[in-house]
Amino acid sequence: MDLKLGFRRARGILRNARGTHQESLPDQSQRCFVCPACGNLDIHYFDPPEGDERLFADAPSRTVHAAGLRAASSSCLACRAMLSLLEQGPGGIDDEETVVIRAFENTLVFDTHQPPDLPSGRYELYRQRQSENPPKLWPAVGTARTLGPHFSISDAHALIVSWMDECTSKHTECGRNADSRLPTRVIAVGLGDKKDPYLYETQRNETGRYIVLSHCWGPPEHRPPRTTNANLSQRKLSIPVKDLPPTFSDAVQLSRALEISYLWIDSLCIIQDNAADWEQEAARMADVYKSAVLTISADGAVDSRVGLFPPVKQRRHSVSIKTCCPADFEAATDPEYLYGRMTDLYVNMDRVFGVLSRRIVRFSTGELLWDCLTAEGCECQVHLNPRASPSGVRRRGLTDQSEFWACAVAHGIGG
Repeated sequence: MDLKLGFRRARGILRNARGTHQESLPDQSQRCFVCPACGNLDIHYFDPPEGDERLFADAPSRTVHAAGLRAASSSCLACRAMLSLLEQGPGGIDDEETVVIRAFENTLVFDTHQPPDLPSGRYELYRQRQSENPPKLWPAVGTARTLGPHFSISDAHALIVSWMDECTSKHTECGRNADSRLPTRVIAVGLGDKKDPYLYETQRNETGRYIVLSHCWGPPEHRPPRTTNANLSQRKLSIPVKDLPPTFSDAVQLSRALEISYLWIDSLCIIQDNAADWEQEAARMADVYKSAVLTISADGAVDSRVGLFPPVKQRRHSVSIKTCCPADFEAATDPEYLYGRMTDLYVNMDRVFGVLSRRIVRFSTGELLWDCLTAEGCECQVHLNPRASPSGVRRRGLTDQSEFWACAVAHGIGG
């Protein structure tokens, strides 16, 4: 049996292969052993949903202490595998930590928490895609493919195009890949002639297709390029690619590859030292994200110097986890900086509003991820899977965020 295990810093996912390999689980009378700690990763032994509509709450769940996993690992393969993975995570695992496992229709999600209740780890468990038959052990765990050490704009382009095609042709709720009202300013990336980008001030009610870049600004000493009253005129003439930080230049190149003419980046498209412009444009930010054809989210970058594509050393690497039966495991580190190291409310809300988009491509340090109103996917899975949470729940959350942001701007918060 070939399995792939991975760890991430925040939250974890166990993919469910039921859509591919439909296999009924044996009933309780057929089981010779049910682990008191993990319940054999069988949702029949999970607690019922809490009835909460928040994401990750309205699902069967099971909570286990790391000490319980350790005690059960001598007799339970699932506990042994999870414990082995946890021990190889960024900070290891303490017996005081807890693991909360939640089961959705197509996904098992498990979070690790340090006392009192601080999220500490994200963990993934997959069977290798080349496995010929689904295992009798943990049939709910799905398949994945091994990721190569390199990833480039051309690789991202091919994968994003396949996801976009599937989304725009099959996902009614996500909408078509069509024109929408453009923001006040966008960056014209230079399709065709590949000339340097420039800041374009749109006409009232002008329409077109554009991409949004969601990124972490980083600490003050590494803040990204910004448009100000002093450089506005020059920005409207040219923004040389060579002068852009890697994350911005990667976003320009990817927009060109996807043949989408315009790109919106907050620090360049809002006049940062103009209070009136900031207030006007910040109030429209929710609409900017919701109307974009696609959001590119630089989740793996602590600031704009990093770029969208991680160094080779940060891609997935294999580890060996021994159990009582032969198994090959693959682990991955993914130190994501989502919502991290940002203290300014405006910069934080730029990241929060990333979830307002109809479609998001997340560039993490481990792999490329897709998230739309209807489905989700990842580089190792390729094919999109229905979202674990109903889109209606997500829409309610988006409405609440829009209202919060409008209220915050109206009261001068973050100015």
